[in-house]
Amino acid sequence: MNEFIFKVTKGHLIENISNYIDFEFHALRTFVKQTSDLYDDWEKQTIKTFKENESPEIDGQGNVPYMRRWLKNQLNTRDQIGGIMLSSGFVSSVSLFEYFLKDICDIMIDKSKITPDEIDGESYIEKSKIFLTKVVGVDLSSDEEKWKILFGYSEIRNKIVHNQSRIKKHKGKREKEQPPLYRKIKEMSGVIFDVQTESSAHFIITEPEFIYNYCTLAEEYLSLTIQKVWQRIKALGIEDEEIEG
Repeated sequence: MNEFIFKVTKGHLIENISNYIDFEFHALRTFVKQTSDLYDDWEKQTIKTFKENESPEIDGQGNVPYMRRWLKNQLNTRDQIGGIMLSSGFVSSVSLFEYFLKDICDIMIDKSKITPDEIDGESYIEKSKIFLTKVVGVDLSSDEEKWKILFGYSEIRNKIVHNQSRIKKHKGKREKEQPPLYRKIKEMSGVIFDVQTESSAHFIITEPEFIYNYCTLAEEYLSLTIQKVWQRIKALGIEDEEIEG
């Protein structure tokens, strides 16, 4: 039995992909916000419970009252779980960007030409950009600053996934002499270094705004890329070319 095959045009796909981008990033923002709100409510309730059941001051033997130990443990747990959630949300947002960039590239793949996977590059997003600019002929030069920032976010994502949020430092060097990624994270809001040694630093995402800022930038870049790819499609006269799905 023949498999069901449907065909759509390149023009139709590139015009409609923006709707999917808006939907997916909105869903991710909603998840991050609602989950963050739940953790904030948990923290407020924990502090309220502590105040309602607070024990006397430290006794003469130096023992910390049970409720104070309980509060410390609860808040530490909240910070740990919240940090894991924010890291997961950020990793998911970068994955979304890569996914849609791949979708755009897939629309423009010509059977007679190479694919992004065949291009030399450190990451898939780098390969995608090279594919769109060098193979397809899309001019993305005006978006270079956004690209550099997005690439920096991808480096942070890779450190979370592959290095447990740890990055290298130069021992005995001043801050301005530290590696670019270290300096980049220091300048960002919503992320901090919580533990540092002479040769390494561990960072954590502390605010959902860190993810929101990335999502906004990713959506802007994808939107501009789609516009320029659409212009290229029309210039090549291939808007009615069909793609099998």
